[in-house]
Amino acid sequence: MKECFDIPYSRLHADRRVIDVFLPEASPNGAGIYWIHGGGFAGGSKAQWHEVCRHFCGLGYACASVEYRLAPEWKFPAWVEDVRLGMSWFRRRAGEYGFSPGRVAAAGSSAGGYLALMLATIAPDDDLARSDELDGLETRPNTVAAYCPATSMHEAKRWPSRAAYPKLMPAPESAEPALYRAASVEDRIVGGEPPILFLHGTADELIPLSESADLCERITGAGGRAELVALEGVGHGFGYGTRTDAQAAAIRHVERFLEQCL
Repeated sequence: MKECFDIPYSRLHADRRVIDVFLPEASPNGAGIYWIHGGGFAGGSKAQWHEVCRHFCGLGYACASVEYRLAPEWKFPAWVEDVRLGMSWFRRRAGEYGFSPGRVAAAGSSAGGYLALMLATIAPDDDLARSDELDGLETRPNTVAAYCPATSMHEAKRWPSRAAYPKLMPAPESAEPALYRAASVEDRIVGGEPPILFLHGTADELIPLSESADLCERITGAGGRAELVALEGVGHGFGYGTRTDAQAAAIRHVERFLEQCL
């Protein structure tokens, strides 16, 4: 496979707006996967997905792992703007990288899962996170794999994962309630979202399994396709690799879902 690291996808903020690309040199399958790391919106690295990218590249997928600006310096919607711009950059190079622009999945864990889900809800005519450099407005993936994702920014949800949220939003919810609705995946489901696979551990103490279960039910209730895989006894942030039982099980489910939906 061919590996290219730290490619800028923007003329601005080039310290964080960089992407790593993994391309199959034999038997490409015509599909791409856009991977988004987690880290509580304030940490993490695109390198976390490298092992998984290499696995899927070996199956013929063109893979990209994206980096984005981080909190607390950068608040909503900066990180959504970045991953939207990165998706546009990746899809625009479909011909060069050997995949169809209509066969692109987004995948992410925790904060990255949230960002993948947000991409799935942003229609081309949505001004959310639109930047001057965004020359391709269709940034919705064709399917999503969300590992233990955050799904809400509402202050009333006082799970441990909300501890950093005052640093993520530019104002309190009492002052900007519409902004919190715009930033919460659970409030953005309208029907017509791409197929979504949720992968969540039953022992996740940071973001409870119930968040993925509730969102999955909301999507299917709106007429969409969503599936939840609950991994027994597995905690948070388990997906970065291919070697543990939980990682191998998740990869099998992602492979199956992509074969069905992409």
